[in-house]
Amino acid sequence: MKPKVKKPRMPVRHASCIASVEKAFRLLGAFDQTSPALSLTELGKVASLTIPNVQRLTSTLILLGLLSKDEQSKEYALTPRALDIGYRYLQANPLVERSAPYLAHLANRSEETVNLTVLDDTDAVYVARHRGLQTIPVNLFIGARVPAFATGIGQVMLAFLPPGEAMAILKRSTWRRFTRHTLADADAVMRKLERIRKAGYAIEDQEMFLGGMAVAAPVLGHDGRAIAAVNVGIPTSRFSMAEAEKRFAKMVLETARAIFEPAY
Repeated sequence: MKPKVKKPRMPVRHASCIASVEKAFRLLGAFDQTSPALSLTELGKVASLTIPNVQRLTSTLILLGLLSKDEQSKEYALTPRALDIGYRYLQANPLVERSAPYLAHLANRSEETVNLTVLDDTDAVYVARHRGLQTIPVNLFIGARVPAFATGIGQVMLAFLPPGEAMAILKRSTWRRFTRHTLADADAVMRKLERIRKAGYAIEDQEMFLGGMAVAAPVLGHDGRAIAAVNVGIPTSRFSMAEAEKRFAKMVLETARAIFEPAY
């Protein structure tokens, strides 16, 4: 029996929206780590689509090479071609290319795992990752999404947005406690964002994952808004929070500021 999957938030449709394209992407978004293969009925439930819609969409996506169908189980799954859009994003994004040497240097210097994220509505999305010599208890990947409110790498981007914009994002967020350290509500996060703005960087102590800490800094645009964030992931087994801040805050800030500098 497959675990329950949270249904995707329905997009706001505009007059120029092509419904079939929106539905196709909604269907592709139904697959994840807990649901790598789904039947027609399951796809309909998860993507909030009718069975006739799912039948037409799956047939088209199979022809395009984005889905495969197991003739024995009658279940559908993503194919490697589904990686193509994400790969093209990474190729075309100048920030990802510009940050690569700085992130690699930070990973070597810190000996810890280093990440670059961008903000996508209420989520921080991992767009680059460099593993350090040390291991961490959290296995994330390029394209992984985490709620911005519950992570230092998300909070540091929210902190360098106008407060009203940050609060609007928090109000749209789906709130839950990931650990006993997760901040409980938007007001608690806003108070932390004020502290982050004053310090210039964020400290996270197991708010998202038990056993995992992080020090994060914003990559700022010319208008002072955060366009991305850099963090160092740190296991609690090797450092206290005070030790992690003292050891890594300066080098994370230096990396974030270096990435901002134009490469010309």
